[in-house]
Amino acid sequence: MRSGSTHETLMLSLPLQSQFEEVNRKIEKQATLQAHRKAEELRVKAEQADIKRVANKQQTEIKHLRMVKKYLTETNPMFLEFLESAGLCFRRSN
Repeated sequence: MRSGSTHETLMLSLPLQSQFEEVNRKIEKQATLQAHRKAEELRVKAEQADIKRVANKQQTEIKHLRMVKKYLTETNPMFLEFLESAGLCFRRSN
């Protein structure tokens, strides 16, 4: 003969079921938070990569413009006058 009835077993298992469900809710919440963190991390990495790409493009353009400026200052005296009239304080080196 059993020492406990089916009713007593059911009564004991309800708190356990409740605890189990609470633990599952917490696990699901943590998984959701982790997924959001991962998505934010990926978004930030993509944004940083885009910023780096734009910065590299700008550096290339700056190098190109410096080369054009050097060429024009060496070959066209009118360009030097233009720079001076624009107030860029560019002086001829003699």
